[in-house]
Amino acid sequence: MKSILVPTDFSDCATAAIRTAADIARNTDAEIRLLHVYERPIYGFVDMSVDHEQNRKIKADLWEKLHEAEKHPSLEGLEVNSSLMWDKPAWEAIAHEEFKDHDLVVMGTHGASGFKEMFIGSNAEKAVRLSKIPVLTISKHEKTFSPKKIIFASNFYREVESVFGTIKKLAHQFNAEVHFLKINTPGNFEATWYSERTMKEFAERVGFKNYVPNIYNDENVEKGILNFCNSAEPDMVAIATHGRTGLLHLINGSIAESVVNHFDLPVLSIRLEEVESPTGVIFPY
Repeated sequence: MKSILVPTDFSDCATAAIRTAADIARNTDAEIRLLHVYERPIYGFVDMSVDHEQNRKIKADLWEKLHEAEKHPSLEGLEVNSSLMWDKPAWEAIAHEEFKDHDLVVMGTHGASGFKEMFIGSNAEKAVRLSKIPVLTISKHEKTFSPKKIIFASNFYREVESVFGTIKKLAHQFNAEVHFLKINTPGNFEATWYSERTMKEFAERVGFKNYVPNIYNDENVEKGILNFCNSAEPDMVAIATHGRTGLLHLINGSIAESVVNHFDLPVLSIRLEEVESPTGVIFPY
């Protein structure tokens, strides 16, 4: 890992993300880039022209805050720089060409609920859906980020092989134990022997031997992951996302986004590569 991008709004959640990114950077020799986005002030709703004088003052103040954030005690001794962007939400800014070569995005999440969750969502939720870079979301930072027990929740089909490399590297870096988790639901039930075989064959294909298989039954996948984690007490959850957008996202939703929005644990979300399927369903093969 060479570089970590950390969007910040200078909140407590953003500070938790900075501290987590610092912990990761110390273990991987990565550099950190802080990113803040804002909307430029305008004169009114008619001509929508930018108030340049006011904008200069705002930029100067924001750069001062970014430079102050660079001095956070957790970042001491690390290579840190900052970027300032405008007129873009954070989830759109991280997809900018300037940041495409970063290996990981670490961002705080405030969560969202109800009407806002359905139609707007949180910045972290949208970043999970749209970012092509793996996103680690943090809601709080109570201790040094050094995961020793990682839950990888998946169907363990071939489509997921492309994302496991990131999880594998992170587990190796922190000497973490990886637990494979398959959630069985009433609408998508598998026999235990079949799920165990699917996990075993997945592990063989990705060259990963030291995993702990787990099969958990619940009414839906999100509740299954949450309830399993409540008893297993992991340090982090890893999950893949299809990155759905538009009407398809509104209808089908995203397990990864829902987990990010409702979990206190650090959640690593990795977007799956595009896979063509005439039926829209990917089967194990």
